[in-house]
Formats: sequence, C-alpha cells, structure tokens
Amino acid sequence: TAARCRQRAVVGLEDRPRDRQADPAPRRRMAPDARRDHILDAAARLILAEGVSAASMEQLGRAAGVSKALVYAYFPGPVELLATLLEREQRAFRATGRRLLEQAKDFESAVRLTTAAYLDHVATRGLLIERLLNEPGIAGIMADAERADRITDRVAKERIFVLGRLHVVSGGRIDRRQDQRTV
Repeated sequence: TAARCRQRAVVGLEDRPRDRQADPAPRRRMAPDARRDHILDAAARLILAEGVSAASMEQLGRAAGVSKALVYAYFPGPVELLATLLEREQRAFRATGRRLLEQAKDFESAVRLTTAAYLDHVATRGLLIERLLNEPGIAGIMADAERADRITDRVAKERIFVLGRLHVVSGGRIDRRQDQRTV
C-alpha cells in the first residue's frame, strides 16, 4: 500500500502541467547599452527579413524578445529607432574606415584597404542601409546627423590627401614620422 501511494505520487507529478519547469530560459537583466544594442540588432534582422513596413514597435519588441513598452522606454517611436539604427551602421562604417586609414602605410594601401572595406560593408549591410535610407521619416533626421559627420569625414579626406601627396613626393614610401608631422 505504501508503494502504491508512492507510485500515485510519481504518476501525479508526471501528469501535472510543467509550465514552471518548461520555462525555456531564465530572463536576465542586461545593461542599458547592451539592451539598446540588442533591440537594434533585432530591428536589423527584422528589416532584412521583412522590410521596414514590418518594423512596428510591437513587432520589434517581439523580435527582440522584450515587451513593446520596453522598446518605447529606449526609443520614442519607430522612426527614431530606425534613425538610430542607421546612425549606428554609418558610425561603424566610418570608424572602420578611419581605423584602416591609420593602418595605411601609403596612398595605394589606403585606397585598397578602404575600397575593400566599402565593398564588404555594401555586401553585408547594403540592403539594410538601402531600406532604411528609403524610409521617408528618416531622411530629415539623418540630414542633421550628416552635417555633423562632414567634419569627421573632412579629417579623413585630409589624411588621404596627405598620404597621396607623400606618395608622390616620396615615390611611394612614407616615413611615419614625417606623416605624423604633416597631419
């Protein structure tokens, strides 16, 4: 009889719903910057898969595995979220270009490195950027950001110009000490 009671207890446990036990992954708290990036990453995946029209705050929250309210806590609306995503993509591309320019030993390598980076960027992120740039609400927001970025781009262009000048003067060899004095 005691064995039957234990058997019933075991069978009873197996027949109960496992809603608490079947929780796929425990929730974890992310740092605000990491959560923001997580939402932007999910937005990029959603836009690549379904287009900008699918990027409602509810869909973005679902894609990121968070509530719509949490998405609104980080971004006032979908246009601002998409503009932030585009700014992040452009900022990453410019940072890569600047890093490669710093590594360039001469004008030719500067052109080769930056061209390869550009082609890679277009191949991997081009569709996303195209879709974001075609969104009318983002155009106005991005115009302001582009004005500020022109200053940064001017510095990079001046570096390319200096490398090109040194390339001509030195016959293709650049002394790093001379390069640093010139810039």
